Amino acid sequence: MQRYETEGMCMAFICVIHDQRSKYKLIILNNRDEMLERPTLELGWRGNILSGVRARTTFLGIYVLGNSEASTPFKKVSYGQKLFEEVITNLDENTTVTEIIGKLLDIGSDRMVCFPDPQVRLQCGDNGDNLYRYLCSIMVQFPNSVRYGTRSHSIFIVDRNDNATFYEKSMYEIPEDVENAKWVEKTFHFKLK
Repeated sequence: MQRYETEGMCMAFICVIHDQRSKYKLIILNNRDEMLERPTLELGWRGNILSGVRARTTFLGIYVLGNSEASTPFKKVSYGQKLFEEVITNLDENTTVTEIIGKLLDIGSDRMVCFPDPQVRLQCGDNGDNLYRYLCSIMVQFPNSVRYGTRSHSIFIVDRNDNATFYEKSMYEIPEDVENAKWVEKTFHFKLK
């Protein structure tokens, strides 16, 4: 079993909609990439905080542009931004939360490889084996010998009436063949105060 050490390849897409005519005012998609065997708890309420949990921290970190400098974004971040903007610009009064979640899951699980990427290579290194190419897609998945990749998609949506939906699809049972991983989906609806 091979370990892949990296500073993290998490991505977040955030849209704040100021147009009062829009049905939604906040939409967030977050992908969390890490070592697949790291112990975690599923998304749930812990007191008045809704989150998943790993050792001594919570999951949802906000990386607006990805884990690179704003002036030199990863190619997958630029690619993902176009996909996200397309979803956001096509929202209308009839678009349901379920439809938005489906479209954002399509983005979060997109496996288009934006390789080569000099910025990913610079930040993560390359020993000549081009292993970093697996970090060059929104949905990170290495060959089974490397136990690192995207293990959750978190989506947070708030409508104009402060009705919030927090959806998460997470990999919790991780077999040797990651393609056969068990994914758990959880959805919470609540009113912002």
